[in-house]
Amino acid sequence: MCFSRARELLDEDASVEVHTTVLYGLWGVHYARAEHAAAWEVSQQCLALAERHRHDEAAALGHYILGDTLWATGAFAEARSHLEHILKLYEPLYKSGAAQRFQHNYDVNALAFLAWSLWPLGYPEQAARAATETISRARQVGHVPLLAFALHCGALLDAGFGDEMSQAPGLLTRRSPSACSTGSPHTSCGRDSGRARLLLGAVTCSGA
Repeated sequence: MCFSRARELLDEDASVEVHTTVLYGLWGVHYARAEHAAAWEVSQQCLALAERHRHDEAAALGHYILGDTLWATGAFAEARSHLEHILKLYEPLYKSGAAQRFQHNYDVNALAFLAWSLWPLGYPEQAARAATETISRARQVGHVPLLAFALHCGALLDAGFGDEMSQAPGLLTRRSPSACSTGSPHTSCGRDSGRARLLLGAVTCSGA
């Protein structure tokens, strides 16, 4: 694996940016293969690197890939802690404008996985707000694949919640009676809305 070899070749003379690029790539390979123990190990290396160099972006990456890994293993409460830590880290950086210097939008990704973590933990309204904020920030960035991912995040919640979340703040658009078929109050409109949002994300991405 090229990323494993790259990690072996790294030394203390390599910059933090080079280290994080290699670690992020290596984590992605392990994550895609569902090698979660190995992915967890890489996230720990990234966090140790961030602490050693007092590097905010490396810390954001470390908490993101650890939170993502924990989410994938069903450790939603632990994932939530790391994902929320990223948002706390970003808050002062947004105010100062320093966040714009980051190579990746870890806050947008973190919000998406936070939404997906809050849902199974029993906080649907908080999940909806996190998903709404994901889409809002992605639109501000203007990066098409990132926006497609954000819309995908909202689509999954839309499809899962359906009409049960029609009164939740933010995520689902309130639908007038003419927008859905009359009759049974348990229509499929919410689920169709989710599918539509998912397709919109796919179309947006393919048109990049």
